[in-house]
Amino acid sequence: MAAVLLLTTLTGIMAAFSIWLYLDIPVISTYASALLMELCHSLYVHCLNAYQFFKAGLFWLGGALIAAGFVYAAARAAVTIIKTRRALKRLPLKYNGSVVLIDDRSLKTAFTHGFLKPKIYLSLGLVNSLSTTELRGVFLHELHHKTRRDPLRFFLLAFMKDFFFYLPAAAYIEKYLRWSREHEADDAAASHMEEPLSLASALLKVVRSNSSALSLSASITGGGNTGAATVLERIKRLTGGRAARFTPLRLKMAATSLAVAMLLVFSLTLPLTTGPVNLNHCKTGQCSQNQTASGNTCRVHCDIKD
Repeated sequence: MAAVLLLTTLTGIMAAFSIWLYLDIPVISTYASALLMELCHSLYVHCLNAYQFFKAGLFWLGGALIAAGFVYAAARAAVTIIKTRRALKRLPLKYNGSVVLIDDRSLKTAFTHGFLKPKIYLSLGLVNSLSTTELRGVFLHELHHKTRRDPLRFFLLAFMKDFFFYLPAAAYIEKYLRWSREHEADDAAASHMEEPLSLASALLKVVRSNSSALSLSASITGGGNTGAATVLERIKRLTGGRAARFTPLRLKMAATSLAVAMLLVFSLTLPLTTGPVNLNHCKTGQCSQNQTASGNTCRVHCDIKD
């Protein structure tokens, strides 16, 4: 009797559950569809918000990098100008048109300085230690820098190097252009003299005298290829007639600079290439659109495509 009662109870429960399930299938399916729709829309909105945040962050990061480069380059340029003026004020100068004589017999140096109206600076110690042909070679070398306004070029090169401090290749390019300008000035002087030995002899005397002349020239011209090793390389080139060779750019440095430059360009042009996104349209790759007029909400029925 108990078994029959238990079986009857279980059968009734199963029948009632089956009837309830049969009658409420549309409600259950509608509810499940609504949940799936909300999940789809919620994921899409979160993805869009994350993308907008990433896009804005990348854009401002690129802008901050450009601004930091400009501030750094401007600060370095200002410091260079101040140091140059202080270095010149400490020298006993005698102006004579476009040529300035440094009245110091212990100093042997020659350089060109000035942005718009550059002048050639020759020390009295260098003038007294060189022969007429050697002094002519030095003067022709500096005259080439003067006519080409190389001091302004060197200043702008240093500014651009500091502006793009995050590109490893920037310093390489700046050094190479300075190096090439020095060799061009040597070639110009040698061609006017029809022989390069006098200029090479003058450079050798400067190197043998002391290093103060090289450091002074470097501080006033903004660095550059004024070291003793570079001057010796120029002397070997002038005396041996060998073609100048510059250290090739390393592949790792070139690849890193290219990658950083492309990332920077991408970050700055990202807002222009993507454009604004309207969340109310609810466009996804897998959901079909069914927008309603209930405020700013958007009901989306998921229609997963095969």
